[in-house]
Amino acid sequence: MNKRNVKKMLFMVLVLIILGIGQVFAQTCGDVDGSGTPNIVDALLIAQDYVGTGTSAINKDIADVNSDNSVNIVDALLIAQYYVGLISELQCSTVQPTTVPTDAPESDPIFTGGPYSFNGSDGFEDLPDNITSDMEDFTIACWLSLNSKTDWVRLFDFGGSSDVFMMFTPQSGSTGFPYFCITTSGNNGEEGINGTSALASGSWQHIAVTKSGSTAVLYINGSEAGRNSAMTLSPLDLGSTVNNYIGRSQWPNDPYLDAFVDQFKIYDTALSEAAILQLSEVAPAVITPAPTPTPGPNVTKKIMPLGDSITDGIPNPGGYRIKLWTNVENAGKKIDFVGSMSNGPSTLPDKNHEGHSGWRIDQLDNNINSWMDQYKPDIVLLHIGTNDITQNLDMNNAANRVGSLVDKILAKLPSGGKIFVAQVIPISYASGDQVAVNFNSQLATMVQSKKSQGKAVDLVDMHSALSKSDLSDQVHPNMNGYNKMADTWFNAIKNDL
Repeated sequence: MNKRNVKKMLFMVLVLIILGIGQVFAQTCGDVDGSGTPNIVDALLIAQDYVGTGTSAINKDIADVNSDNSVNIVDALLIAQYYVGLISELQCSTVQPTTVPTDAPESDPIFTGGPYSFNGSDGFEDLPDNITSDMEDFTIACWLSLNSKTDWVRLFDFGGSSDVFMMFTPQSGSTGFPYFCITTSGNNGEEGINGTSALASGSWQHIAVTKSGSTAVLYINGSEAGRNSAMTLSPLDLGSTVNNYIGRSQWPNDPYLDAFVDQFKIYDTALSEAAILQLSEVAPAVITPAPTPTPGPNVTKKIMPLGDSITDGIPNPGGYRIKLWTNVENAGKKIDFVGSMSNGPSTLPDKNHEGHSGWRIDQLDNNINSWMDQYKPDIVLLHIGTNDITQNLDMNNAANRVGSLVDKILAKLPSGGKIFVAQVIPISYASGDQVAVNFNSQLATMVQSKKSQGKAVDLVDMHSALSKSDLSDQVHPNMNGYNKMADTWFNAIKNDL
């Protein structure tokens, strides 16, 4: 009998076995069709490949179930025998079993980050936009080692404004204990969980928050530390989130985190208590902070304050520019305000700016190229749109019009330059502030789109920095409001000075 006839006879024997009754065993080795278990179909596929009647290539590593570095009719027969229970094991040398270790977490995280070292003054991590926006159930877990403790400092704060967020603070200013909350209507709408004791500093503490249905649980070091069984809100309710911070707050005046953070994990499901306990079993190694870099030369940065009467400083000439200059000077940095306009008190050494009272977006757009060519700023501080709102001028397209202005500025900026786009401050008349809120939301989307393209533009949340009590009239800040604007601008630009 020639070799080909032997092959045919063996193939016919295999077909007879295929028609027999069998049992499915869950293995990866031998599962050439990817069904999750080796079965009689896999045996037939290997046999067809061997006699040349197969219609598609098979994975040879998975098909070689006796580890002899070849795939032939013997492998097909072994799978058939395994299927009907005549043998108890298949062995692929290059394929590992897909069994899950008994101590593995019950879900994979959608995000893992760290280690991070935060200095308590300006360091933070900004995670991708909308990272939790499609979640109802979730888990956020990490290791935290506090260097110092301050009321309302944030371990994390995900949201879009000071009214819409979910956050965890290691130390609530109300109790001194850890606190997690979520809200879509500011502080008064918070749904939260309070811890029952203060966190230790100077050592690793494991923090986890889970939510399943309406029940949220706070875990400290693997043990339940608080529970809220009436949690109606979830990350899904926050809508689009562009400020997903580790180490800082949505509120610009809140302190920054002074701590080490590691193994920061986000899951799109609520892990069980056993899984949380497992995550908390082995603390990370101590993080060694990076050495403080040697300061370089103190370069004078040219800054163009750009906008309308709020940049000009009505009713307080100089407006935010007065305290911004002082903030920069106190930080040991050097700046040069530039622009065709000039005003301010004697306490403001540099009075130049491009704040034009009553002007709208289109009027700045018509003049910006000549100003950029003449003054060549390194940094542009743009606050515009209030007059468009008060005049109800093409508000559906207002953010796009600001985007066109931003593109012109970006085209003229020098290497290393940047534009900071402020969301407009609150407006106190009738429905004006709701229009401002809508406009600000569109601004955030526009700026994020440009940032995702690698453009040198940042959004500054000026609306949350001020309240209506900081206004001298319906649209202009009083001096307290201007000082808040100065602090917010400074916190935004200080790393670029």
